[in-house]
Amino acid sequence: MRGRAAVLMPPVTTTDPTALRTIIRRERRVEFAFEGIRYFDCLRWGIIGSENNQQFTGMKLTNDPANYKDYPVNSNGYYIFKKRSFVIGKNELWPIPQSERDLNKNLTQNPGY
Repeated sequence: MRGRAAVLMPPVTTTDPTALRTIIRRERRVEFAFEGIRYFDCLRWGIIGSENNQQFTGMKLTNDPANYKDYPVNSNGYYIFKKRSFVIGKNELWPIPQSERDLNKNLTQNPGY
């Protein structure tokens, strides 16, 4: 509950649906960091394609990226780890294992697999 003194969360006073959605999504992103929930939130909200097709970065290594040569960094000085490659229209669903399809002949494979 955000009203608890120990939480120190500012009150939400807006009733605008778009603003509330932004507030809730940010709070869930921060509150559940490193718990593996964000992926499923993004799937449910229908934003997985835009959120998961970004450059994955690590820690900030420099404030002078133009002259930093030790590791690959982006224009903000963050370590470049890898580019995610989420295929919209395919990766929202996972493939059904062949062993499960063998058990139940009524199952069909998800699109794209």
